[in-house]
Amino acid sequence: RGGLTTAFAGLAIAVLMLARGDATCDTLARLVLWELSLAAYAACWLAVIAWIDAGGRSIAANLLMASGAWILLLFVLPGAVTTFAELRHPIDSRAELERTRRQAYQETWNGRNEEILRAFYAAHPEIPPDRDAPGSLERYAVFQMRALELIQEEVRPIEAALDARARAYRGSIHAARFASPLLLFNDLATTAAGTDEARREDFRAQRERFLAEWDEFYA
Repeated sequence: RGGLTTAFAGLAIAVLMLARGDATCDTLARLVLWELSLAAYAACWLAVIAWIDAGGRSIAANLLMASGAWILLLFVLPGAVTTFAELRHPIDSRAELERTRRQAYQETWNGRNEEILRAFYAAHPEIPPDRDAPGSLERYAVFQMRALELIQEEVRPIEAALDARARAYRGSIHAARFASPLLLFNDLATTAAGTDEARREDFRAQRERFLAEWDEFYA
């Protein structure tokens, strides 16, 4: 009954999106994936119930086995997988990144202006040091650009290390997704929602390209 209700709700959403003109092939495909993931999740539990009931045991024994299977598949196995992933790929707190970011910001902006400017011109030999007059807005913009570069040089290695460990942690859980129907359903649901690891990496790559183009244009 719950599966039929969910299927009807998904069909109603698809019809509404088609009527409004908001539907795309990607959106409809992810909606179908969401429906299939719900159906597979329900089918898994129906298979567990059928297997327990086929044993010919008493009602109390079947209830005990069903409770044990529910605890095992929904709590014990997912907890064991995530704990193993945390032990194998520990993730540092983002607080360390924020502390490094603030420290680099304070050290950079508290530095002497001429030192920062000399460092900028040394890093960009294509720009002559006497191009911008002292006190001009252009020279101040150069100072700000170099200060931001110094902050990024301090922060980006730490941010990259944190992202690498987070990817390894998520990859470890993804590899063990068949150990529990809950993990598998979560993996399919995140893919259907568009928040899976592939889209995350694509967004990160777009961000890096945008920052590189921004720095290249303004520098």
